[in-house]
Amino acid sequence: MFDEHYVCLSSTTHPRIRQAPTLASWLKEQQVMVQWDGTGHAEMERYLARSGIQLRTKMLLPSFLGVGNIVASTELLATVPEQVATWCAAAFSCVAWPLPMPCPSFTIRQVWHQRYHHDPGLIWLRQQLAQLTQAG
Repeated sequence: MFDEHYVCLSSTTHPRIRQAPTLASWLKEQQVMVQWDGTGHAEMERYLARSGIQLRTKMLLPSFLGVGNIVASTELLATVPEQVATWCAAAFSCVAWPLPMPCPSFTIRQVWHQRYHHDPGLIWLRQQLAQLTQAG
């Protein structure tokens, strides 16, 4: 459907992050992390580990739903997909920054069970989702 990449999310009132963080400043800050095994987000954690980067994790969440509120009301940073950051910035007092290091992008895909491949309602739904992501 589309390619996605990670960004750094901070509060708009963060006392130390007033511009895109450097690698040193990003590593000094405590982070809220989403621990979501079995998804592409776990690949980001593996990438950081392979790169020798260890973030200062203060809080673990099971999903992205609470990230915006937590980041907006604390000094914690979050490394999140850009689409999540865009939503958080619109709903909370958050700002997205480029990560201070190159990170691989990833692809968001539609996946469904083979038995539903010819279901007319699901064909319609898949087409609508594809059109929405291509329009943006």
